[in-house]
Amino acid sequence: MSTTIKTITGRYEESHNGDLTCNYSDSTISLTRFAGGHENGAMLQVTISNSKESAYVQLTEAQVKSLVKTLKDAFNYSKYPSD
Repeated sequence: MSTTIKTITGRYEESHNGDLTCNYSDSTISLTRFAGGHENGAMLQVTISNSKESAYVQLTEAQVKSLVKTLKDAFNYSKYPSD
């Protein structure tokens, strides 16, 4: 059994061969909680889709907590200075 948590709309960047220009199209990130079995417990599947394809990553609760911390710090320029 799974539960859809949320879908977030973003953009997908498609670059051209040898060209420095990019095209952008809509993309979605869907979050779904599911049972990962006795060993993993509840897990979260992150599905990234655009008009051409989909890919997904499955994360344990500990991995999600690590990702959340990283995302919260992503705009902390003293922690992650820009080049």
